[in-house]
Amino acid sequence: MVVGMKRSMQSQTSARWPSGLRAVLLMTALALVTPTGFAAEPDEAPGGLKVGDFAPQFLMKTLNPKESGVEMFSTKRVVGSQADQPKAGLVVTFAASWCKPCKRELPEIKKLADRYADKGIATVVVVVDREPAATETMRSLLVDELKFSHPVLTDRFGVVGRRYFAEELPMTVVVDADAKIVWLRSGYDEKTARDLERELKELAKKAANRPSKGK
Repeated sequence: MVVGMKRSMQSQTSARWPSGLRAVLLMTALALVTPTGFAAEPDEAPGGLKVGDFAPQFLMKTLNPKESGVEMFSTKRVVGSQADQPKAGLVVTFAASWCKPCKRELPEIKKLADRYADKGIATVVVVVDREPAATETMRSLLVDELKFSHPVLTDRFGVVGRRYFAEELPMTVVVDADAKIVWLRSGYDEKTARDLERELKELAKKAANRPSKGK
């Protein structure tokens, strides 16, 4: 039994942090960012992070440097005005070993990551487990089983999770080339996967139509 799973149909699509950790995460997040409300709409995180906001920046160590070719991943390098390896967009997915819906979502995230990588969209998975054994379970699932070749990041102390208000998992955020959030969703079902791909197609289309620098 997964601690903290909702006792409703939503338990099949989303999972919440164990109650003690959830309280700590929420209190800390509220201290860091001024909330606009607690109800999480499709384009709004529980703490108030929403579409149109600039995505919080982070620099994190990867769990799969050999497979991803990246030892440290920085959002600043791929999106925003200071990017030196600019991308059309960035997908950030938060997941944990105790989250059953995450394990259903991750194969789809992998498919989309592979499909849109050559269209200029980067994808990272942020593992929020705190225990090393649980983190290794997620690394093995992603890298060994799913053959995920994109950066897998470890947020053992919950710093990035708090910045993004990733209280309900899985949580996926799509960021555009300007580092602004264009889509976010907590939980996972077939509609979520379709909506996510629609957003990625739009980002790829915008990138293809964007004039090259110097023209």
